Order: sequence, then structure tokens, then C-alpha cells
Amino acid sequence: MKFFNTKALLLAALSLFATQAKANMIVNGDFENVQIAPELWKWFDISADNSFGWSGSILEIWSYTNPGAVSGSQYIELNAHAADTSVVPGIWSLFQTFNTGVGETYYYSFAYRARDNDQESFTFTIGDFTKTLDDHVTTAWNTYSGSFVATATTSTIRFTSNTPGYKGNLIDSVSVISAPATALLLGAGLFGMMLRRRQK
Repeated sequence: MKFFNTKALLLAALSLFATQAKANMIVNGDFENVQIAPELWKWFDISADNSFGWSGSILEIWSYTNPGAVSGSQYIELNAHAADTSVVPGIWSLFQTFNTGVGETYYYSFAYRARDNDQESFTFTIGDFTKTLDDHVTTAWNTYSGSFVATATTSTIRFTSNTPGYKGNLIDSVSVISAPATALLLGAGLFGMMLRRRQK
């Protein structure tokens, strides 16, 4: 009975580690925390509003089923609308800062798509890593993913448009998850040792 209880506790701990490893560290990564009516778009001034999780100037949310969202029912256009469309916009940028552990590995992923033409592009930055994405098309969502090692106690994920104007660069399903591999391997090793001792 003692072995069973210990094994049950260890399995619960491993399950907890796995759950934590899969938790998205990005707030509102699928842009669903504020629901808009179906088949519409709506822009929000987030320059002084932290309720959306993201920082920048304007957040433009879409709920159109064509092309449709990758996660949930909403996604965004990076090249957002502005209150005064007579003014030529500057560089559109959307970013979020999250806590990280120095030396720890994190996995990122997001979906992106062109709105009007295949010439749209943006620059993606996370931690010390930067990548310009210019391969998206209007006919399908692409997914970009990878990993980075944190060099500070906070890291920033940022999307910056390279396309002028108010149209371009649809984004959805942004996620960053931690990789507590050491804890998982230690737990698995202890569990294996326990099973071998029990079998003797």
C-alpha cells in the first residue's frame, strides 16, 4: 500500500510538471478575451489599456470566417486601422513581455497569413532572436515555431510590420511554453528506480 501511495504521488507530480510545461505564457495569444460580433472587425486603442495583454498602439481584431481563425474564432491584423486614416501610419508593432528564467529554454509558435498580397511581411522578435517573415500567402495560414534560451528574467515577443499602410499581416494562435526538462527527467528517473526496486 505504501508503494502504491508513493507511486500515485509521483505520477501526480509528473502530471503537474507536464501541465505546467504546456501552459501558454502569453496572455490572450488567440485574441479571444474580448469577443466581437461575428463577421466583423473592430479596432481598440491599447496604448494605455492593459486588459488585452498586448502592448502597442492599435489592436485590430477580426471575426470573419473567411479566412477564419486558427484558434478560437478571432485573429488580428497587424497593420491595424487608425482613428485618423489621413495620417500615414508609422511602423505597426505589437508586443508582450513575460517572465523567464535565465538559461531556460522556451518554445514559441504562431500562425500568420497575408491579407491582400504575397508581398506582405513582418519581423518577429523574441528574446535575442529576430526573424523576418515574408513567405506568407493569402490562401492559407502558415505556422512558425522554434525555441530560444532566455538571457534575462523577462523576455519580449514582438511583431513589427514591414508593410506600409493599414492592410496586411494576419496573426493568430501565439504561444510560448516553458520546457522544464530537468524536472521531468528527474521525475521519470525516480519513477524508473522505484519500479526496479519493487520488482526485485
